[in-house]
Amino acid sequence: MTIFAKMVDFILYYLLGINILTFLVYGLDKWKARKNRWRIPEATLLMLALIGGSVGALLGMCTFRHKTRQNKFRIGLPLILLAQLVILFLLIRSVPMVEQACHPHYRINARDIFESELKPLIDR
Repeated sequence: MTIFAKMVDFILYYLLGINILTFLVYGLDKWKARKNRWRIPEATLLMLALIGGSVGALLGMCTFRHKTRQNKFRIGLPLILLAQLVILFLLIRSVPMVEQACHPHYRINARDIFESELKPLIDR
């Protein structure tokens, strides 16, 4: 398994874990709201979405009907997800170059890097 494949696996497991955690935290906060108990701060709920749990936050918001009236959640969570999808798209676009560089039999050729990456910047 290449370094790149290990990195992709780590990212996928991280995203799965953070989204499950975020979903459960939204459910816990809704339960606490119904029982008039100490609540989880809104900043914590938003931070969980920001660090990768936006899908879990949106699913938790819809499933538990929690924070659906507040604009910072109703508008903010979809915007966070959109920003994360744009970042993901940009990362995926750069995958062939990264994957090739991480391949165990790939040799870095300085001339190739200069001609493909640096020279166009210098020629501008």
